[in-house]
Amino acid sequence: MTELERKIEQAAQKYYTDGSSELTDAEFDALVDQLRSENPDSELLKTVGWGYKVSNDNTPGQKYIHKYGKAGSLDKAYNFDEINLMLTMSEVDISAKLDGLSVVLYYESGKLVQALTRGDGTFGIDITLKVMKIIDDKLHDNWFSGAIRGEIIMSYDNFNQFKKVHPEAKNPRNSAAGLINNKQVSEDLRFVEIIPYSVVGIEPEVRTDHSDEFETIFAVRKFIARNFSKYVMGSRSRIYRESYLEDFSKYFEAWSAEYPIDGLVLTMPNVDLANNGEVKQDSQAFKFKSEVAKSKVVDIEWNMSKTNYAIPRVKIEPVQLAGTTVNYCTGYNAQYISENNLGVGAVVEVEKRGEIIPNINKVIAVSNCCELPKFCPHCNCELRWEGVHLACTNPTCANATTQDTMIWTNILAPVDNLGESLKEKFFIEVFGKVPSIEVLMREKPSAYQTAPEGTQAYRMKQMFDKLFSRNKVDLVTAIKALNIPRFGDVNSAKLADYPEHVKRLVRISLDGSCADGVEAANLFDKLSKLIGVANTESLERNMDIVSRLQFINVDWSENQTYDNKESRGKVAITGKLSVKRSDFEKELKEAGYVPSEISKDTKFLITDNPNSSSSKNKKADAWGIVKISEQQFRKEYM
Repeated sequence: MTELERKIEQAAQKYYTDGSSELTDAEFDALVDQLRSENPDSELLKTVGWGYKVSNDNTPGQKYIHKYGKAGSLDKAYNFDEINLMLTMSEVDISAKLDGLSVVLYYESGKLVQALTRGDGTFGIDITLKVMKIIDDKLHDNWFSGAIRGEIIMSYDNFNQFKKVHPEAKNPRNSAAGLINNKQVSEDLRFVEIIPYSVVGIEPEVRTDHSDEFETIFAVRKFIARNFSKYVMGSRSRIYRESYLEDFSKYFEAWSAEYPIDGLVLTMPNVDLANNGEVKQDSQAFKFKSEVAKSKVVDIEWNMSKTNYAIPRVKIEPVQLAGTTVNYCTGYNAQYISENNLGVGAVVEVEKRGEIIPNINKVIAVSNCCELPKFCPHCNCELRWEGVHLACTNPTCANATTQDTMIWTNILAPVDNLGESLKEKFFIEVFGKVPSIEVLMREKPSAYQTAPEGTQAYRMKQMFDKLFSRNKVDLVTAIKALNIPRFGDVNSAKLADYPEHVKRLVRISLDGSCADGVEAANLFDKLSKLIGVANTESLERNMDIVSRLQFINVDWSENQTYDNKESRGKVAITGKLSVKRSDFEKELKEAGYVPSEISKDTKFLITDNPNSSSSKNKKADAWGIVKISEQQFRKEYM
């Protein structure tokens, strides 16, 4: 995990639990945007809440699964060109993007039966008792059975009143989060409101009379939210061109005077009701532009990332933005530089997205001398394209060695206030350079054992103590520490489901009987069906890295291979799902199924289009495999 990913993950955990994050919503979004540009394949970007784990949430209350599918977050647009094309071709409902805490309210015949936090999208924390202090537990009519999503929020007026009682309060959002996170059901919850903004689930008996989602939410709002008409326009509008969005700023300005607002939400009124009652709508958040300025590119600087990608940094003529002088902005990736002909002399429009990250908003004039690097600055090996990046593929590259060792120590032996620059300084003192993991673990340096407490050297002592202790490490963490390409949080967890296979991988890697051995070939064939072909190929190419598990005291007992479970059969997947594939595969495993590539012994093919001419559909037809939709499979077999 990179420093940027770790910063986002830590901020996310604070942001979604006790509200103690020092970052604003805009600043947090800016960091996520930076990660998306530098490493679009980051596993962190595939998770709801960007690394937030409901299991680590200290909010009091039982954890429950969300009934109507994932409670995810909205995609964001910062200009007209980034808005979903479907939204520009239809009338849309305009609502405020409130900066509070997301909550899902579950009703049965108009009675509130449960309130859950968004959590990690799949599981939320029960906060029903606290919500009942904020709103009535009954709607005025008893017709509605389903779920409403809303925002727990504190107005500026209420915050000022709250601050008289709690002068240490920082801002409305943190204050609201603190009240929800408190073990006690505080009387101070009177300062908090819930503003519902969408229906996320409707039971079948409701749909006949209330088929239009907009009308339903409008009806529900009037029973829950005070002055609800302020937060959703009574009529729908078209967005033909960018100037229309400027007209919407008046709504933003009006709402933001009363509540923490960081943009607008554009929603198509068209509603799709899934078989499980889930309400699906196309929505997108629109964030208003920050201050912008024009500047000229002076240079493109290239640095190798922790993943061994060449990351561009664009040096520009100094400009003033948001009260600071900006000399550099992110260049995203090599493909962005190439496609936009960015180089010396190019003219760009620069903004501070979220008032924190200098960002190229658009290229006004291209350069005549756009040059991409050809060789790695660390090992001088040729750079090759990997997706949108130029990458060094030399496994012995000095940069790769440094990053492997840093990730290894960050994950297995984290120490507060011991950053990578400080580690590098001490590594050079002891080894003359940053050592490989093999050298580090075999030599077990004794340096700093007598370092006085409170010194920088003492932090290194703490790191070495952790690194060479015999404390057991769970298998998922151990796999992540290896820094194998493609094996972040999701794929490491996938592989950890098969510990006996991992043991065999280690044994084969140490025996040196890798790719041409019969045992290895059989193992890779099995793994390709269990964790995917691309992931297995990455393991096969990096068996020397897998061998490093010998240095970790892995706790194998906490994991259980699905090979030893009574299986309900193999399941293959093709096409789109209502949730992320990794999440659905996890659900399948928990239900006793084995997610795999399609083969003759596959029991089900879950497909969004059983009539397509895809290779998987053809194989299913030829082998007599049952083709079924996700919704039908959930209803009949899970």
